[in-house]
Amino acid sequence: MNKEILTLILYQLLLIVVYFIYFSAMAGKKTIEVSESIEELRFKLKSAKDFQLQKRIQCLIFLKEGRFKKRTKLADYLCIGYSTLKRWLADYRGKGLEGYLQLGSANGRPPVIPEEVQNALKVKAHDGVNSFRSYKEACSWVQEEFGLTIHYQTLRGHMVRKLGTKLKVPRKSHYKKDEQAIEAFLKTAGDDQVI
Repeated sequence: MNKEILTLILYQLLLIVVYFIYFSAMAGKKTIEVSESIEELRFKLKSAKDFQLQKRIQCLIFLKEGRFKKRTKLADYLCIGYSTLKRWLADYRGKGLEGYLQLGSANGRPPVIPEEVQNALKVKAHDGVNSFRSYKEACSWVQEEFGLTIHYQTLRGHMVRKLGTKLKVPRKSHYKKDEQAIEAFLKTAGDDQVI
């Protein structure tokens, strides 16, 4: 009985060791081979206008040069998270350089303000005669026309960022301003002008 228990324990220990070796080999990071030359990558880096694209290209250059021994150090240097770096490298491995350099939406969610509403807002906001007087009025208009309830801050942010709108606010006026003095000044200022 002792011999059977001992062999059973040894067998279980052997299984644990085999599983540990197998899973530690499987958990090893995948190596990545950058197929483009450093000169080609530097040329793309100079021509890239978007900051995110520049970071992605720098990532490939650093990997090609072998500048960082650990990927966590590379991620820290690029000011991105390690999971972001892993996602970038998976994109490069799966889609190649052109797919890697395609920037999509961050999370894949549909926009809060649909395309149709955005276009209608653009037309209405830039209409010189019948435009919005306030962002609250824009919220009510979207509710009436499209049946969408969009929060004030969301709609205001969209209109300021994408449409370039801003509220027209009159200049401040001093509370002690003398209206008669202004009229007298305007009358005398008109007489002094020489044509």
